[in-house]
Amino acid sequence: MVAISQAESHCRTDAVGDTNITYEYAGRTYGYSIGALQVRILPGREHCEDGENYWECAHSIWQSQGYRAWSVWSNNKYLDFMK
Repeated sequence: MVAISQAESHCRTDAVGDTNITYEYAGRTYGYSIGALQVRILPGREHCEDGENYWECAHSIWQSQGYRAWSVWSNNKYLDFMK
């Protein structure tokens, strides 16, 4: 997960990405990703924006989808950060 975090955001907890694929739903913007692991904010994941819930959200995503939830796993970019 450290290598994934390095590949996703260089471990930056303030990172915001995927802003070019956002969409509006019920008066709110979704689709962007935040934090070290670039958790995508989708309907039902609004609470993930809260720093207290962020790591719990990432863990829940990992439990339900495994490492494949992170594109850097699927495209092997995380390997650049394995030591």
